[in-house]
Amino acid sequence: MLPKVANQLLHHTTRAVAAVQNQTGHTIRNVLQLQSSSGPSSSNSGRSGGGTGSGGAKYHTGSRSYHGYNGAGRAVTQVESLTSNDVGQGRNDDSDESKTARAGFSARRKSISLGIQDRKKHNSSVFKVVQTHALTRRAFNDRHKGEPASGTSVLSSTGAVSSLQVAPTRPALVRHESTNSTQLAVGESPDALIMTIPHLSTTAKSLPEDSPEARLAQEPVSPAESADTEYELEAYNAINSAVRSGDAVALLDVLRKIRSSPRTPSPSLYNSVLSALYRVRQPGEPLQNILQIYNEMLARSVLPNFRTYTTLIRALTERDAEITSIVEGIQLRMRKRTAFGIVDKDAQEADERRIEALRSENNFRSAMTLFQSVCAIPKSKIASDIYGMLLRSCAQHANVDAAIHVFAHNERRSDLHPTAVVYQHLIRVYSSTGDLQGAREVFQEFLNACESGRLWSGDETSSQEQSARMENRSAKIRVWNGMIDAYIRGGQHPAALALLEQMLDTKAGDALDTADIPPPTQVTFHRIIQAFCATGDVSTALSWFNRLLQQDARPSEEPSVTPTRPIYSIYVALLDALAFDRRIDDLNKVYAGLVECAERDGLEIREMQRLTVLHANYHYLYTQTGLEPSRVTSIVDFLADTVLGHHVKALRYTLYKREEDTTVRPNSYRIAQFYIAAGRLDKAVDYVERYVAIEQQAMESEENAGQANLAIARSRYLVRHLMPLFAEIPAAELSLDLLFRLGRVSNRLGVPIPQAMALRTVEIYRASKDMAAAVSAQADWDALVTIAMAADKQLDIAVDILCDMAQQGMKFGDIHRPVLVQLAQNIIDRRGPEDAKVLLASIAPELVEVLDGLGITTASVNVATKPVRIDPAHSAYVDAYASNSNKTTHLAAYDRLEAGAAEGVYPEPDVIARLISTIGRLGHFDKMHKLYQTAQRVLASMELDKERQSAGWFQVEDHMIIGLAHAGSIDAAHVHRLRILENGGVPSADAYGALVHHVKDTTDDAQNAMALFQEARDHGVQPNLYLYNTIISKLARARRADDALALFQEMKAQRLWPSSVTYGAIIAACCRVGDATSAELLFQEMASQRNFKPRIPPYNTMMQLYTHTKPDRPRVLHYYNAMLAARVQPTAHTYKLLIDAYGSIEPVDVDAMENIFVHVTSGPHPLVQGTHWAALINAWGCVKKDLERATSIFDSIADHPSTKATGQTLPDAVVFEALINVLITLRRTDLLSTYVDRLSSQGIHMTAYIANLLIKGYASVGDIERARGVFENLVDPPEGIAAPFNHAPHDGDSSAPQAPAHVPVYREPSTWEAMVRAELGNSQRDRAVALLERAQARKFPPAVYGRISGIMLGDEPASPWATPSPSSSQA
Repeated sequence: MLPKVANQLLHHTTRAVAAVQNQTGHTIRNVLQLQSSSGPSSSNSGRSGGGTGSGGAKYHTGSRSYHGYNGAGRAVTQVESLTSNDVGQGRNDDSDESKTARAGFSARRKSISLGIQDRKKHNSSVFKVVQTHALTRRAFNDRHKGEPASGTSVLSSTGAVSSLQVAPTRPALVRHESTNSTQLAVGESPDALIMTIPHLSTTAKSLPEDSPEARLAQEPVSPAESADTEYELEAYNAINSAVRSGDAVALLDVLRKIRSSPRTPSPSLYNSVLSALYRVRQPGEPLQNILQIYNEMLARSVLPNFRTYTTLIRALTERDAEITSIVEGIQLRMRKRTAFGIVDKDAQEADERRIEALRSENNFRSAMTLFQSVCAIPKSKIASDIYGMLLRSCAQHANVDAAIHVFAHNERRSDLHPTAVVYQHLIRVYSSTGDLQGAREVFQEFLNACESGRLWSGDETSSQEQSARMENRSAKIRVWNGMIDAYIRGGQHPAALALLEQMLDTKAGDALDTADIPPPTQVTFHRIIQAFCATGDVSTALSWFNRLLQQDARPSEEPSVTPTRPIYSIYVALLDALAFDRRIDDLNKVYAGLVECAERDGLEIREMQRLTVLHANYHYLYTQTGLEPSRVTSIVDFLADTVLGHHVKALRYTLYKREEDTTVRPNSYRIAQFYIAAGRLDKAVDYVERYVAIEQQAMESEENAGQANLAIARSRYLVRHLMPLFAEIPAAELSLDLLFRLGRVSNRLGVPIPQAMALRTVEIYRASKDMAAAVSAQADWDALVTIAMAADKQLDIAVDILCDMAQQGMKFGDIHRPVLVQLAQNIIDRRGPEDAKVLLASIAPELVEVLDGLGITTASVNVATKPVRIDPAHSAYVDAYASNSNKTTHLAAYDRLEAGAAEGVYPEPDVIARLISTIGRLGHFDKMHKLYQTAQRVLASMELDKERQSAGWFQVEDHMIIGLAHAGSIDAAHVHRLRILENGGVPSADAYGALVHHVKDTTDDAQNAMALFQEARDHGVQPNLYLYNTIISKLARARRADDALALFQEMKAQRLWPSSVTYGAIIAACCRVGDATSAELLFQEMASQRNFKPRIPPYNTMMQLYTHTKPDRPRVLHYYNAMLAARVQPTAHTYKLLIDAYGSIEPVDVDAMENIFVHVTSGPHPLVQGTHWAALINAWGCVKKDLERATSIFDSIADHPSTKATGQTLPDAVVFEALINVLITLRRTDLLSTYVDRLSSQGIHMTAYIANLLIKGYASVGDIERARGVFENLVDPPEGIAAPFNHAPHDGDSSAPQAPAHVPVYREPSTWEAMVRAELGNSQRDRAVALLERAQARKFPPAVYGRISGIMLGDEPASPWATPSPSSSQA
């Protein structure tokens, strides 16, 4: 019989809490009185019972390829990435499960029976059945490139299923809420099983060394069948190399070569590729590459075998588990939005679409079909982990029939008993369908198997004995945890407590025998608390949690009969349950306990839990009417101090939006708003000051200028939007002290004071003139003046303030100039210069002297000579240039406006605004500023129509941003951006697009551009095509392909159809990181668009990809011919790429290369540039190893007819760079000084890339001192600014500034890399470390510094250059 207290605790929480609180000083087992009433239990007690049972440098020395200014680096991208909100938030019952091993075990033992009838053996030829399956139908049908993601294909295994009928011991119970696509009845024809192929290919990222996916199978990839060709052996070696390094990109490159071969790969080679793709696959990555290989096997009539199917099953079930976790996380997020009153229809619909897309993959059905095919293969021995992985999917889809089918196959095996993992998932299958009796029977079979030694536990005698033993112990604990969970969810609380009692009473230690009862872990208690929460018994869950909280032991997931304090997952489960149950006080208490225990117990509080508590409290405060102000204040204090604290990221979140909210508000705003609503104005102002200080601190520690600007903008946002709330408060509740404090903050941030609040402040100031004596601080006078001037210029408050300042003995010479300017200008505007001077002298004689010194009193008021008349007809006349059918030029429109202004006739402000940005694009600064002044005159005339005036003002400011940005005055553009933000507006998407487009010449253009893009989104700007194009282009140039692809997919999801410019940018992003597969698909998708307008960049980009990054001359010529077919005119850069393709890709075609060169140097207007000469020199010198020919070409350049025809100064720095590279490649460093001297004597500015080559060249012959001299003679550019004068213009762009020879040469990041390599190559590691410290002080972006420092961490040989290929070292 169960102890009374425990029984009460499990069934009647209220009484139980009082009972357990009277017991202290014991473990939780004793506290909850879990002792058996029948005497002490042994470790084997109760086993017989039933029921409950018991960019860098352009050359590498020795490199064959000259990349010029177009070399593409190598990185890894992932098109479909998972956000942190998608992962780890699901309430998966298997959260305590360890990662399934990727290689099966080998030990086998006798099977048991679970009452499942034996199947009739199949009489027909199994081989024919499988052959039919493989050859008659493609299992995973590739979608057409460019088809929507809803395309499907059919899995078929004709005839292989009829022999696998299952007679279950009880009717199958299927969870109704599971999707129809996951219902698989045993015996169902697999023709009905659907598999969706992801739309875009994905390249896997490099894997962390400690990730489970990085622990690859012990045996290397090897040909299981005969591989008698050198071609296949080479492929195996390449696959092994890619797998060892976890390089998915290299693996896809091997795959491309295999596909391009005319030979049909053997099944062994295909299996090796499949296995390798599976091993390097990252969690969350779609299975497209794996499924494409399988389809290709079938298309090429290569028969899949046992290894093929088992690899696919592992991949499909792993992906199925990932999708289940992601879907649960998304569903939890959606449930929280609903529960907390968050209105975000777009996000909700996007989540629904994503769930639908994920579920449509149907990986479970495909895995089951393949399992049936494997079962039909004679003498096949499926590894134990596959049974576990399949049963895990069965549990996730609540499919009892499929689970029985899988278990029956395992059970019939005489060589392999089921493992604990198999029983664990089988229990979960029955529990998920509500079949507690079924779960109980499975658990009893598990106990019997443990007792009789029929539980397979792997090879514990191997070299990894300890690891195997620990895994077996963990698996057994998970089985017991699963049964406890099933009992609680099934309402059998006493049975659950009985199992926990046995685990706590076990005498088994670390050497846990098969028959021993395992001790619990903290995960056991997590499952208990989670189960109570799932059944709605949150009070009992809270009681268990509170007892765990009182334990002395630090949280640990190790098995122990002594409970510890809660692990983090227990907090997560309980916080969610309390939030959903709206138990705010308990929720806040638990979270406060988490904050208190976090540091002591090594727990890291995650943003998701912080937001859960925050949003639950928000919903409570908004929906509970009649709350006492003290109650509201208490909760808000908790949120401000404990939940948000100094967590800047959380303070900035704008995720909470109610239905009545017209715009999103950051958390910082809502906290202050709640204080104001509760009447605690002092706390509201305290919080504003504290928040501004937090953002100020964040800004000072922020190295990125764009992020620092965002910190200022957020503070301004808070102050600007809170001001109207204070203006609504009755004057009797306000004090000058609070208003002055707000004024000081506003002054510091440059936020204008709303007129309503300013009037309120002036009213209070005048009503309490005796308070003037208290206004003694300079900052208070500044605040008072700012507020007074914002009130109304018609008020005579300026005179009053000056009198009060004189009365308080203020020395006007010490007052801040802006304060005096505002006061004096107000009086001058009201009374005129002369009368103002008399009045000021009467207040304080010294005031006149101070103002005269500033030149203020002599100012006169500007008055327009003629009144302003806004004429609609004149507006249309000026705006005519905007029509495509009109031949009016931009400058003609400007002249029309000027002519009208001379007569006092003006267009509408929006017409002037558009003309401002148009003139700015032409670079006419003077005209643009004159237009701006005209716009101000027009706006000033609209005083009687404030709404129209305000709209016009914002339009003018917005177009000033666009015009100034395009004119190259980016700093001035940002002045107008801040002006709009400070006045409560937001720049347009076009304005942000112009700002993003012109972010350049910084050390991290992409990051600064992203800061602007994020600011736009934070302020509710809906990005348009132009803004998307500009930010994607910036990310592409920075090789941030994953971010670029994410935005590309985002804009398509928002039904913004990409243009040719968009496709050009995203294709360039993929090419820059070597993702040829995605680049090809995107190019085809672009060409298939109805609005496709062929442009040169995408063609050149694809040619460059296959010239430099993935050399493949047929593909280069394919895109060149496609360019001609599209009637796109090749550029000089196109021909440079053709020269490289013929001259650097084997086999070299010298005749074709020379023909191309003749073409670019011929005609009256030759296209030839330095890059063409450099490519030619590279081909003859680095590839053909003909130094004499290379130098003769170099010497002929200056007098070549094409040079004289173009008027260019050649050879230029690019050509010198190419020749110096040849000298270093051929180890002729003795000639370096000759050509360096010629470079200087011809007045050509050396570049950092030439210096890089010199450093490498000198270091390669041991002359490290000379290499150091080159490095130290260079200088660093200003911090945050990119090194100037190192890059040549493209395609004849003569607008790029050419630096004189005497201008300093600025180091590039690649220069630091070259010098570090040089020091390492000469065994000077200490000097290399010192260089890294200097480089770190330069505050390069993390990726750039990581590339430099990575040289020290890699396993490559210490060399001043990258290891040359064998072919390149042959003379």
